[in-house]
Amino acid sequence: IRLFAPIGLAASMFLLRGSKIFATPVLARCFQGIFNGNIGVVRMVMGEITNSTNRADVIAYIPVVWSIVVPPYPYLLIKRACFAPFIGGTFSDPVEHWPDTFGKLEFFRENPHFFPCAIAGTICFIAFIITIVGLNEVFHYASDSEARRLLDDRPHETYGAIPPGTGEEEEDFKPPTFISRMTKPIVMVLLAYMAFAFVDMCTYALLPLAWSTSIENGGLGFTARRIGTINAIFGIPNALFQILLLGRTLRYLGAKKLSIIAFTGTLFCLLMSPITNALAREAGGTDWKVWTSIVIQLLFL
Repeated sequence: IRLFAPIGLAASMFLLRGSKIFATPVLARCFQGIFNGNIGVVRMVMGEITNSTNRADVIAYIPVVWSIVVPPYPYLLIKRACFAPFIGGTFSDPVEHWPDTFGKLEFFRENPHFFPCAIAGTICFIAFIITIVGLNEVFHYASDSEARRLLDDRPHETYGAIPPGTGEEEEDFKPPTFISRMTKPIVMVLLAYMAFAFVDMCTYALLPLAWSTSIENGGLGFTARRIGTINAIFGIPNALFQILLLGRTLRYLGAKKLSIIAFTGTLFCLLMSPITNALAREAGGTDWKVWTSIVIQLLFL
């Protein structure tokens, strides 16, 4: 999974950049969601190589990646990353930004989002190469033949520990079913994670839409380049906070309290959009009050 996921993400990026109909980006987005499942595998690997004393500090590097490195579909500017909004806002529609060079090429007129998609796809491919070269299996599982070979050379069957059995105990053992594992604590954790993930995705999808919509229609009238610059600047302190304070905060507050605070902050972030628009209407544009409201809105993230 860890190997094939980056390849699938790269393929979905290049599929998206050549889309001519609405169904193509929808299909590419579905592929992106499928291959993004490798983040669960990454968490599992990080959990296997850490312990309770340093796991929170190591897991903090996962949101750092979302704060700095390019996420899929950067031209949409839907993530709080640093490089992704910069790349999306700078390299989308190069014909408009650099008409003397790219304006002469018909390919970029027909594919205005090729640059950011190609850059994101290339980074996914580089991740695939790094995984092949540097990632090793944490555990080595012995095959049945290897396990039997370890016992063949032993002189005694019991090794002085337990009397010989008939093996019926092992035959009667049955692994737990999926339903039996769905205990109340696990179900509550899964439901809370689903709710938070849904609100989180809605926030990062609606925020750039609210900023790019005209002031008269409830937004701020920002251009793609300005939105990209704002998110890029915000990604730097956000990444520093994750590295320096997330592990300590998690150990101090606990996972439950920190999750509640994060979920509440996301809701307040959504509520700040109409307030920011009201300030922009009053000022007839963006003044220090609007920018202060934007900063507060980003702090809730």
